[in-house]
Amino acid sequence: MKKITIYSYQIFIKKLLQRYKDLIRFALIGILNTSIDFLTFSMLHKLFSVYYVTSQFAAYLAGTANSFILNKIWTFENRRVSVGIHLQILKFLMINMISLALSIIGLKFIIEQLGVNIYIAKILVTIMAQGVNFTGYKIWVFKNK
Repeated sequence: MKKITIYSYQIFIKKLLQRYKDLIRFALIGILNTSIDFLTFSMLHKLFSVYYVTSQFAAYLAGTANSFILNKIWTFENRRVSVGIHLQILKFLMINMISLALSIIGLKFIIEQLGVNIYIAKILVTIMAQGVNFTGYKIWVFKNK
């Protein structure tokens, strides 16, 4: 009976991981990208006194630098390299520009209108941006036909 339970549990976990593989991989890459983003934002704003909107713009670009390749190859297993890659890069940049614009608008609103700490605001807009990115990448940028 115990072996059946362990085996059933293993099957359940395997199916769960397979079902949410894209999301899990995106989250792992997202941790790396977000770390780069947050570190860049903090360094620019705190160490160099760069305006937080400018810091957000630069940090977002830094976090996005490796995102295309890692998400294309590993998260969404979209390994095609073809003439269409230029369109894919354009779509990727469009999703990221939308996400960046929303994060800057959100950052300004949360800080200036709600009076929330700049780093708490940064965390909140980062979570929102990742939701936009994952959805856009999955259904539009890296959609496997």
